[in-house]
Amino acid sequence: MDFCVSYNFLRFFLTLSGCSPEAKKAVEGDKKLEAYLHLANLYIMKKDIPQAEEMLHAAVRVDEKNLKARYSLAEFYINEKKYDEGMQITENIIKINPKSQEGLLLKGRIYLSRNQFNEAQNLFQVYLKDNPKFPMGYYLLAMAHFGNRGVQQAKAALAEAIKLSPKWQEPRLLLADIYMREDAYDQAVEEAKAVLKDSPKSIQAYIVMGNAHLAKKNISSAAKSFDELIKIEPNNPVGYMKMGKVLLLQKKEKDALAKFEKALLLQPDYIEPLQYIVAVYMNKKDLRKAFERVADQMKISPQNPNLYNMLAGIYEAYKDVANAENYFKRSIELNPNLPGLHISLANFYMRQKRVDNAKKSYLMAIEKAPDSLPAHMALGMIYESERNYDQAKEHYLKALKVNPNFPPAANNLAYIYAEKGENIDEALNLAQKAKEQVPDDPHVSDTLGWIYYKKNVPNRAIVYLKEANEKVPDQPMIKYHLGMAYYKNGNLDLAKKELDQALKLDSNSEGAEEARATLKLIK
Repeated sequence: MDFCVSYNFLRFFLTLSGCSPEAKKAVEGDKKLEAYLHLANLYIMKKDIPQAEEMLHAAVRVDEKNLKARYSLAEFYINEKKYDEGMQITENIIKINPKSQEGLLLKGRIYLSRNQFNEAQNLFQVYLKDNPKFPMGYYLLAMAHFGNRGVQQAKAALAEAIKLSPKWQEPRLLLADIYMREDAYDQAVEEAKAVLKDSPKSIQAYIVMGNAHLAKKNISSAAKSFDELIKIEPNNPVGYMKMGKVLLLQKKEKDALAKFEKALLLQPDYIEPLQYIVAVYMNKKDLRKAFERVADQMKISPQNPNLYNMLAGIYEAYKDVANAENYFKRSIELNPNLPGLHISLANFYMRQKRVDNAKKSYLMAIEKAPDSLPAHMALGMIYESERNYDQAKEHYLKALKVNPNFPPAANNLAYIYAEKGENIDEALNLAQKAKEQVPDDPHVSDTLGWIYYKKNVPNRAIVYLKEANEKVPDQPMIKYHLGMAYYKNGNLDLAKKELDQALKLDSNSEGAEEARATLKLIK
């Protein structure tokens, strides 16, 4: 906030290292709106959030119809993640002035923070019709598009934001992040360089550049980026963590461990460097050192649930199942709202073949995070293995709602549709989409081929099923599918060969009965 105020007493406040009772009393006595806003800003800088909130409400009370104070209060609540309170203030702003552009933008930001991307997108588009030269509007619109998986629309909005404000780094950094997700590492580097041209000490730009070089296996360039990051901010643990990864790739294990330890010294709750330290010891089969290192960190951060989760994994590696389960549960007790902890426990149960326990933990993860892709995918696979196809379809559909381009969910849902003889055109659409994203996956080729078989296009089915069979030659279901496609296409010798091999591999597989019946018809 940067309001211009002429009161002499306000100058006194802004030169104070703290907010004295005399200063507060002077402001309260004067009842000037701008003074309250400045005092709120001062409290925010001092991280005295309750006092800042009090001053902002006092500013609103000075003039109930003055929107400036309400804008500041709504902004405050958004920054504090108090979205319900922020929405209430924003609705009041719009009630006072239905044409308020600031109110529209604030409301869109709250929707964005709540992951209500469609609502946010609509409001930002309305805002930009009246404010087509406002770069922040395009940046926020890009975030809404990105949240909605509209990557191309997000890139177009970011391009417009960059065009309007070339030196503003946030749009370029978000664009670089999108390029990284697309494996377009050279473009990500170019965006990072553009940021560094105007902001030579941008930590985020060096992280992007280093990560991009690392992804390209350009180890020396990655090391230069992370080394520069450390020089700029020697007390930032991220630089040491990143450099540790580079040193591991350079086979400099001792130096890597030193960097990871430095990162932990700077930020004891930083879990990633400790994960690398533990991985180094686990790879060397030194479970004792891995255990001791995590236990030492627990003395420093005894309430960090991730440490208990990590220790559980080490106990499991020791084959101490009872202690592993206890520590997975203990991590959840420390923070039951972290869905990842429930998923870790569920995965543990799956490894122990305790499927009912796993289902309960995956469902708990979904209760904490309804859009948990790993939990929905895992439950879909469990229910599919139990032939509970309705439940499986439900979770695959939810997984695709979270990420419409998630190949495993698309493939598995397509296969169920084909097997059940329903939505065969939608099955084909899903399988083709999965094939576009993972063209070399034999299971996707198998699904696609089986759908063509079900659609009575056996010659087309054979193309994909042969491809799958060549990549996974010992999979009985693929051989069964290929044999049935050959049979439907009139290639009886080839059909007999594949169906015989399928039964030799597994005489009790799901398609075994039909394979035997078909072989009788061939003979």
